[in-house]
Amino acid sequence: MFFILSLFVNINSSWVIVIFILLAVIVVIVAVVVVVVVVVVVVVVIVVVVVVVVVVVVVVVVVVVVVVVAAIVVVTIVVVVVVVAAAVVVAAAVVVVAAATAPAAVVVVIVAVVVVTAAAVVVVVTAAAVVVVVAVVVVVAAAAVVVVVAAAVVVAATVIVVAAAAAVVVVICENSFY
Repeated sequence: MFFILSLFVNINSSWVIVIFILLAVIVVIVAVVVVVVVVVVVVVVIVVVVVVVVVVVVVVVVVVVVVVVAAIVVVTIVVVVVVVAAAVVVAAAVVVVAAATAPAAVVVVIVAVVVVTAAAVVVVVTAAAVVVVVAVVVVVAAAAVVVVVAAAVVVAATVIVVAAAAAVVVVICENSFY
């Protein structure tokens, strides 16, 4: 090959050897640069994909939590209003019937019983509302844990991918020039 090249170019064989060595070094350098660029692009793509997936998961969790919490609050408010309104209507009806048919002493006792019963209904409904609020707090706390875990996954995945890419680049650079 050196002989063929020397036929076309008027140089001695030592210069041909030097030129081929330089060309080989340039090819190796270009190959290393290409591999490093490819590794960096792959790392960036992996990190972006992980971040996007985690962001989507977090957004879905937050949306679900907001919808669930809103639904629970609305249902709780409706139940409280309906139960209290029903208790008031029943109490009023009992008082009206008692006032129309019973002696005054009995009416006083019935009114007292109705008031105590209505108060008990309000206490029970309020306790149920407190339970619902506690459940909502637990759901929100669980969503916060999911968000924190997702953030930790993003950080861990990013660290692992960057470390792996750095290791590949170091190995390529160490082994390319020997």
